[in-house]
Amino acid sequence: MKKIFLLAGVMMTLALGTASANDYNDVAGVSVSLSERPRVEAKINAMLAKDVARAQHAGAQLLAKEAPATGPVLDHWQMYSQQVTYQSDRYLSVVAKGTSFDGGAHPDTQWRAWVFDKQNGQTVTLADFLGERSNAATNRLVRAYVQRALTARAIEYWPEELAKATAVYNDLPYYLNDHGDAVVIFNPAQIAPYATGVLEVVVPARLQHN
Repeated sequence: MKKIFLLAGVMMTLALGTASANDYNDVAGVSVSLSERPRVEAKINAMLAKDVARAQHAGAQLLAKEAPATGPVLDHWQMYSQQVTYQSDRYLSVVAKGTSFDGGAHPDTQWRAWVFDKQNGQTVTLADFLGERSNAATNRLVRAYVQRALTARAIEYWPEELAKATAVYNDLPYYLNDHGDAVVIFNPAQIAPYATGVLEVVVPARLQHN
């Protein structure tokens, strides 16, 4: 049986002397160790590190904003972290959760997710995970299920925005939960009011194998 190790690598930067003493840019990533597949390990870690670098750059730009000449001094901050949500002999799933604030009406929250094939380090699309369907067929199936799920949970959503998010050629962002089920994610204000937060919809096994 293959052994898989996960080593957490934390990267943090702190900017001082900007608009507020409460400004910060807290970025944490994960580094995956697959001892029997060093090339796959390097490929996955390079992709995760690339997103960490993107987040660090975005945070640095946020903290570089000058203090206003007049008016209140506003906080500028970002929190970003990656976490492994699932791993098996074949799949490795990672979610990146980011929230930033630049003085607007509310913070901006964005989740990103990857499911990797541990045989070759490639990302696995939801269409591939659900059984080699086309994106178009997968997205129609998921859209119909999400509509039913949100209605059953009495969650207000915007049908036209859901249609855009699940358009034919879009790769839907998803991760695998601890049961190995696909969880489709919609970021705040993407298909529902901002106050709803991140929407996570589990695609049940019966739908996956239908």
